[in-house]
Amino acid sequence: MSRDPDVLGETALAMAQALIQDALTASRLDRSIVATKVWGRRYKSVGAARIAMSRLLQGRHDLTLCQFGCALAVCGFEVEFTLKELK
Repeated sequence: MSRDPDVLGETALAMAQALIQDALTASRLDRSIVATKVWGRRYKSVGAARIAMSRLLQGRHDLTLCQFGCALAVCGFEVEFTLKELK
C-alpha cells in the first residue's frame, strides 16, 4: 500500500463513501430521508439535501467525520475506527 498521504486520504474518503452506500442499501432507506436528517439544517429543501448526498457519494463533495457518523447513524449503524501501522 502507498505511504503517500494524499493517496491514503483519497482511499479513506472512497472507503467512507462506500460504507455510506452500503448502509443505505442495508437500511433500505431512501437517500432523501438520510440526506434531510444529515443536512436538513443547512439546506432549506429536501431536493438540495438530496443533491448534497449525491455529490458526496460521487466524490464531488468533501465528507466530514460528523456527516459520516450521522449518515451511518440514520441508517442504523455506528462508526468504528482502528489504527493500522503503515508498512
